[in-house]
Amino acid sequence: MRYKLFGSRLRQLRHERELGIKGLAPELEVTYMHLSNIELGYKKPSAEFVKRVARFFDVDEEELTILAGMIPDDISEILSRYPKEAPKYLRSKFKEEKGSE
Repeated sequence: MRYKLFGSRLRQLRHERELGIKGLAPELEVTYMHLSNIELGYKKPSAEFVKRVARFFDVDEEELTILAGMIPDDISEILSRYPKEAPKYLRSKFKEEKGSE
């Protein structure tokens, strides 16, 4: 259920705009129940839904894609070309970032 992060971010965006689920659902072309299930992390959003959310809220689609548990195509290609090096590199960057806090 890695996509729970997406649901949390979607809820945050919705609250920032002071939108209710029933008001936002038609804008994103889904039912309010489906939207609720995505926000709660019960349903995985489709790639097309992620795009609609990014457009509607004018936020970074790649960020939302990753939060939805999907890997953007270009990053997926890098991971497949460098399956041993990529995870090590990302972990080292994360450790560097945590160390500078």
